[in-house]
Amino acid sequence: MSRIHPYLTNGTKSDQSIWEVVEGGTDLSGGLYPVGTRAALEDGRVFYYARNRSTALVAGVLLTAELQTAEFVDLATADGVVAGDTTITPTTGATAITVNEYAGGYVIVQDATGEGKTYTIKSHPLIAGTSAVVLTLDDPVNVDFHNDVTITMIKNLWADVIIAPAAAAHIPVGVSNVAVPAGTTNPQWFWCQTWGMCSVWQDETPTIGQLVGSGPDTAGQVGVWNGPVTPEPIVGVSTWTAVAAEYNATVLMIAP
Repeated sequence: MSRIHPYLTNGTKSDQSIWEVVEGGTDLSGGLYPVGTRAALEDGRVFYYARNRSTALVAGVLLTAELQTAEFVDLATADGVVAGDTTITPTTGATAITVNEYAGGYVIVQDATGEGKTYTIKSHPLIAGTSAVVLTLDDPVNVDFHNDVTITMIKNLWADVIIAPAAAAHIPVGVSNVAVPAGTTNPQWFWCQTWGMCSVWQDETPTIGQLVGSGPDTAGQVGVWNGPVTPEPIVGVSTWTAVAAEYNATVLMIAP
């Protein structure tokens, strides 16, 4: 039985195996599935559909979400949005946004009416920066927005993944089972493993049962978890005494 084509949550087997990479178009929603789509294999391994728009990625290295841009935090929104509307219009900072760069991501209502709610972003146009951008949501807002409402725009965790930086704050999102070409010209789409047995690049020599985390001195490696020390989130559990600087058996525990 083939163990490289994961099953989507609707029970359909993916056309793209965990060893394949699909090149998308200039529209950043151009993969076979929406970014962040979950799939799993019969043996319990779990994967999320990821997009690479950065440098080439190596199989077995730890990947993280792209760092949040401060210019998309605590944004003012246009007045006049009423319950039932499916668009909102925040004013962003100077950083440009390509078409659908944030599609599959989130609107976090940060302050004022509706605060504490989360909406998913369906689509948006290109924006040059320092101007309003119309965000189309998957579902309508369920309260009126007023001009005191502020929001934060967050990319999907598996959109524009990067190799885990060394000794820097980040959010681990998984490990690729295949080398992924650079996505700087066209986005590259692949299955990013988040749960279950995986070959992962180690920095140290954790023993069987020891937790491993991100944050070692070498980008892309994991090491012995040293407790709740920023920036060192838990990545998984070592299955044996690992060999430093090699790819060792690790049970990932990032996203079930």
